[in-house]
Amino acid sequence: VESIEALEDAIESYEGTVILVSHDRAFLRELSTRVWAFDDRRLRDFDGPFVEWEVAEAERRARLASDSAAAAQGRRAQEKANAQKSRNGDDREVNARKAAKKAADDAEREVLRLEERVYTDSWGLRASTTDARFMVDASKTLRLWPHVRFHTQEKADFYRMAYTGSVNAQGLVTLPTYRSTDRELGEMWTGTFGVGGRLGLGNPDGETRYAISAAVDGMYTAFTESLFVTSRKAVYATLALDVEF
Repeated sequence: VESIEALEDAIESYEGTVILVSHDRAFLRELSTRVWAFDDRRLRDFDGPFVEWEVAEAERRARLASDSAAAAQGRRAQEKANAQKSRNGDDREVNARKAAKKAADDAEREVLRLEERVYTDSWGLRASTTDARFMVDASKTLRLWPHVRFHTQEKADFYRMAYTGSVNAQGLVTLPTYRSTDRELGEMWTGTFGVGGRLGLGNPDGETRYAISAAVDGMYTAFTESLFVTSRKAVYATLALDVEF
């Protein structure tokens, strides 16, 4: 643990560019500002921190699973309609309309995604993040979602707003071994609310599929144990282009 912390400190103090290759997700969450991920013999470039990449990657995999399930259900509905048409020639048109409507209904899905993440370390810092997204397929090519997140954090063991020292008989001043007034290590909470959407381009059933995703989040952070800066407001926006082939 000490070697990892020393490496993190060295990288954070380095002003140049560092390429990290690691299976340690906590290590990457602390340091990464851009992610290159290898997936199915392809390199995906994500211009953002590792924490946001984890969320985006989970959403991408959920979309793939949802699209695959919807396509499979559509095929099954079509096969069922074809079998019915062959048995009942007089009802072919009625059955085709029913199958088409069922496939369209299956494609329009609503997904509520809840996620809870907890964090603890050797400094005594403990944190919890609750994330919720309600994803709605407005059409076969358009998905929309609101996003809510709440993060709360306890302070590190050695964090103080101010430190005191003592003077011994020899006149030497004694201070705590570990000390920091960095408010990011103190008690804090952050509330986030935002919206996002994904629009498919071209033929959604083609071999190569394109989509544009966009999201914007507003964040409010309260530093509950800080001398000077007690709050922070921020806006975070993302724009992505997906190519599946």
